Amino acid sequence: MTDHPCSAPDHGNDLPVAGAGLDRSELQVLTVLRYFLQSFTYPASQAWMTAFQVAGRHFPAEQSANLALAALDMVQAMRVARREGFRFSNPECPGCRQVMSGDERQLMGALAAARRGQRSRAHTHALILCEGNDVQPFLEATNILARRMARATQTSERVTAPSS
Repeated sequence: MTDHPCSAPDHGNDLPVAGAGLDRSELQVLTVLRYFLQSFTYPASQAWMTAFQVAGRHFPAEQSANLALAALDMVQAMRVARREGFRFSNPECPGCRQVMSGDERQLMGALAAARRGQRSRAHTHALILCEGNDVQPFLEATNILARRMARATQTSERVTAPSS
């Protein structure tokens, strides 16, 4: 449970983003995912464009669009599997974006586990997130995103590595 600085209601399973154990790349992908989700919720916002801009600012230029597309594929696979709505924090609100909903925790838990090779943990998060429905398409999309994040991280480390 956490207090929202913007007075948004706490739904009982919210968590401060800072305490979620996500690395820098995962935090950036969380923002990208939130903008895609916002675009589905409020189509007129055209927030999908901001999702691509965020990816372009935080990942290597030659990989950011493919990474954003993989994030969109992951969201879409989740949307197909779920029957209930997905609660996410508003990426535009300075207070809300500091808080992860329970749904976001499952989504990012699956991604973080996939990135770390924890297949069983990723599957558990996926089952909860997809409400017991078929998780295979979601897990495939999650693994693709995890691989693209690994490539983008390796590329950015090579670019920023000090020369000897």
